[in-house]
Amino acid sequence: MFISSKKNHIQPRLLTHLMTALTYSALTITGLSAAEPWPTISLRDLPDPLKQEWSKLAPDMTPASQCATAFDSTTDPRLMNLNCSIHIKISNEGARRAMRYCETERQQKAIRTPCRLIAR
Repeated sequence: MFISSKKNHIQPRLLTHLMTALTYSALTITGLSAAEPWPTISLRDLPDPLKQEWSKLAPDMTPASQCATAFDSTTDPRLMNLNCSIHIKISNEGARRAMRYCETERQQKAIRTPCRLIAR
């Protein structure tokens, strides 16, 4: 039993477990946990067709929304890929999903350049 017979006294072991759980929860909620080091690209470095596509999606984006891109050509749309995770509540999860969607489509289109997150 974790609670001793003394008035509302919690044993140190339980207190340690509670503090660890609270710390982990706070880090997960704020996104400060060990995040994947995804490569990024600036929005201004995107080719014009991808910038136009991104600007169409931007009004629906929330602060947690993430987009990933891969492109082998700056002019040929068949060699460009833009995938976004828009309606998401946690930014890290949005990044993981956007990268997963991007990797899937990149392989289908045979794009050689790796996927990168778009840094706003």
